[in-house]
Amino acid sequence: MTNETVYNNLGTPQTSFIDLMGSITFTEPQISKRMRAYEIRVFSSRDQEIMNRVTTGLSLDMKPASPDELALVGWFGMFMEEMIAYGIQVRADNDLLKRTLNYEKALERLEMYILSEGVPEFSYEQETGEYTEEITGYSEGTKFSHYDENLEPIYETVQIPIIEYTPIMETITVPAIEPLELTITANVTDENDITTEEVIPNPIVTKDLEERIDAQLVVDGAEEDVLELVLLRKQKDINEEG
Repeated sequence: MTNETVYNNLGTPQTSFIDLMGSITFTEPQISKRMRAYEIRVFSSRDQEIMNRVTTGLSLDMKPASPDELALVGWFGMFMEEMIAYGIQVRADNDLLKRTLNYEKALERLEMYILSEGVPEFSYEQETGEYTEEITGYSEGTKFSHYDENLEPIYETVQIPIIEYTPIMETITVPAIEPLELTITANVTDENDITTEEVIPNPIVTKDLEERIDAQLVVDGAEEDVLELVLLRKQKDINEEG
């Protein structure tokens, strides 16, 4: 769940490069390219030439490989076994992130108002940045008065007002958004090239409803791993805002 790659003693990456808290997914060619880069990071082109020669020689019963060459081939074999498992994890993370992003996008789509219903006018209160002041009481305090003949400071008791500040609010009114008509009158041309006026479903409303249906299907079909990741992503956003 982080972009910081950690490697084990074989040189195999231990942390998926898919950031499950982010929004970047990868295509299969991009994943394969990244996996190949990890392989080259550990085994140079020279190393791979040696391994190809050794494995070819062993299969053809040619010159025996040196202990170092055999060790290199063994290391590569273990490395690739772990890389296969790592690739499975990366692809699983990538798939999970794709499904999660689709789910979040579907939720955002469903939060939009329905075009055929519109939005009624509504109001809310917000602070203006200005405040009223009210004295709600007094507390006793002292302040310097004068010096006596010995040059000692003399203090006197005073009443200190307790001031309560109240924010001044203003009412913000958001105008209504009128609903779109379910049908419209449009010019329709038939197969005989004759144009007539017909009442047809409003294509904008139809598209809006179709998109909402598709989004609802995504939300209803979300799997448990997606819902768990969505909660983690929300908690991360809350922590960052806090």
